[in-house]
Amino acid sequence: FILFTRINCKQQMESLRDYAKKLIAKNHNNEQQRQVCIYLAGGGSTAVSTLAATPCASSFLLEGRTTYDRHSYLNACEIPDKDTRGKGFSYGGKEAATILSRAALKQALKLTSMDDDLRRMPLTIGIGCASVLVSGE
Repeated sequence: FILFTRINCKQQMESLRDYAKKLIAKNHNNEQQRQVCIYLAGGGSTAVSTLAATPCASSFLLEGRTTYDRHSYLNACEIPDKDTRGKGFSYGGKEAATILSRAALKQALKLTSMDDDLRRMPLTIGIGCASVLVSGE
């Protein structure tokens, strides 16, 4: 699932807080609680910090990571520089988001596998988002 959208900055924070509250409340009241790792490339770090600042987030958010630098991205995704350098790879594109989501899911599964009964593993989610901030509008 890939979403491309433009967000008005003034509306963004209020709707982000409201969405985080609804998301966590829905998950908290669910018998089968999901847990998530979110990996971002580029802008969007406010999404993770807003989610983390929401009451009961610790029952939902396993890890949030913002990879703002190329080497940070490569490290998070565990891929060598040679796989992207000089190949027209866009750190704000669909391929980057797909790679990030796989890395986030891998980390979520790793973290939930540390639980003794392993029951949470099927309920884990990895989200990857690659974004580009547009300025001057």
